[in-house]
Amino acid sequence: YSNTTGYGNTANGLNALYLNTIGNLNTAIGLNSLEKNISGNYNTASGHASLWSNTTGNDNTASGFYSLLSNTTGYQNSALGVNAGRTITTGSSNTFLGYGAGYTGQKVDAVNSMALGANTYTTASNQIVYGDTNIAQHLFQAGNVGIGTTNPLSTLSVGNNLFQVAGASGNITTAGNLTVNGSTTTLGDANTDVIVLNSYI
Repeated sequence: YSNTTGYGNTANGLNALYLNTIGNLNTAIGLNSLEKNISGNYNTASGHASLWSNTTGNDNTASGFYSLLSNTTGYQNSALGVNAGRTITTGSSNTFLGYGAGYTGQKVDAVNSMALGANTYTTASNQIVYGDTNIAQHLFQAGNVGIGTTNPLSTLSVGNNLFQVAGASGNITTAGNLTVNGSTTTLGDANTDVIVLNSYI
């Protein structure tokens, strides 16, 4: 409707790309999708009011009712699902996957975060959250997991020589051998803790 010099745009639905003037190569499918876009480029919106508030943001992909609804200037965001990424405003390079992912509780200016699963959200930049608090099991059926290392050599490899059990009641249980390498090994507090070794050397 308002296009002046923008080119390569595709709009399908009432008010889709309605305010676009100079934005290029955008695709809007659905009622009010990318309605407020003015100069944003390379955006794809599919679903009612997807990327509705986007004005100058580039390279965003939103699929689903109200997905990335509030994004204005954020770029390189991807959202899939109803209300996915709905509250992000100026954040960039985020991924939201699932119903309501990145909606309630989401940090609106997060950068490089991922919310994977229904109703998940991130509270900081450079953060990954998968599954809500009802998830009871996380299953990786094969392969090694590395934390702080790009070359995990065992089922769980923790880099930088750091491993800590959080909480006063945390436990480490093993059915095999426990090997500790280091110049100093501290087990418990001599004043309060009891250390039991159920074996012999």
